[in-house]
Amino acid sequence: MSAFGHASAAPNAGPRNERILRWLDSQEEPDFVNDNHLRTNAEIVIQIQGTKGCSDEYIHLRAPRSNLDVDFESSTGNVTITEVTTVPEPAAEAASQEAAARGKEEPYPSPGCSRLEPKKPPRLSVLLRLNRKICELVKLEELKDMSLLLSIRVANGQRLSTEHHQYGFISGHVVSALENVLGQPRQVRGMQILLPASQIPWKWTAATVLVTFGKMSGRERRNMGLIYRRVMECQYQIQEYDKVVPKERELGELVEQERVAARNLEELDVADRRDWLMRYEKIVDEEAVVKTRDQWVMEGERLRKEHNALLDVIGAYTKAAEGFEGVARGNREV
Repeated sequence: MSAFGHASAAPNAGPRNERILRWLDSQEEPDFVNDNHLRTNAEIVIQIQGTKGCSDEYIHLRAPRSNLDVDFESSTGNVTITEVTTVPEPAAEAASQEAAARGKEEPYPSPGCSRLEPKKPPRLSVLLRLNRKICELVKLEELKDMSLLLSIRVANGQRLSTEHHQYGFISGHVVSALENVLGQPRQVRGMQILLPASQIPWKWTAATVLVTFGKMSGRERRNMGLIYRRVMECQYQIQEYDKVVPKERELGELVEQERVAARNLEELDVADRRDWLMRYEKIVDEEAVVKTRDQWVMEGERLRKEHNALLDVIGAYTKAAEGFEGVARGNREV
């Protein structure tokens, strides 16, 4: 278990340096260099300006009605919300219903057909693109289940438009909940985006959001990934040295044992020195191992402080919250 809650098993074979590199490569950690900016299965509450004399309306989009992905491009400051609507093909749907009515399973494909890739059903993707010029991140909250809630304010007078991308042949009109909400004449004042808890460690999603909206520098975010990898290496080195000398062996104890052994080597006769010479060599070797291990421990503590400083930067913008505030407003789902 690392200083940051990362547990892993190290391989036992091969030269030491090769084992370290193999171990680091086998962790299947997120590729911090390549953003990991896409978040799937998001929920969105859109705030629409109310009609004259009425309060604002809140419309809730979520699965299974809306399959929403949110893509944060930290390098450009753009946020892309994508709603994907899959359209079942009429022929395939009718055949499936007919087979279900007969109570029979569909026949297995022939060996030749089994080599063909399954045909993807047609789908419609509706994209909404946001950037710092038309919207602002006003609040970022971390919920109890580790999910993140973004509150975004849309600038006055800004109209949000959508893009359409169709894949495959689609007959007839496909209803898009996101397009219907944004296509009405009233202005969108803001929105809340709920991002599910991510498997990526170290508040990486929060850092990605903050960099995208200009609240945190890209350099600080990159440092998070570099520190994480370095901490993993420190922990592996400590584990390796613990196999040589138990962690209970402290440097002060070994120094005292070395002093006693050196004194005995000076005072005893030549015939009695052999046993103490072997003890002395073992103590000196263990002392060197413990000194090196302590250096790795100190390096891990230094990295912990650097990491905590970066978490303070994130914490300045991130607040803890109980749950999704938008759910309690009596939102209308479409």
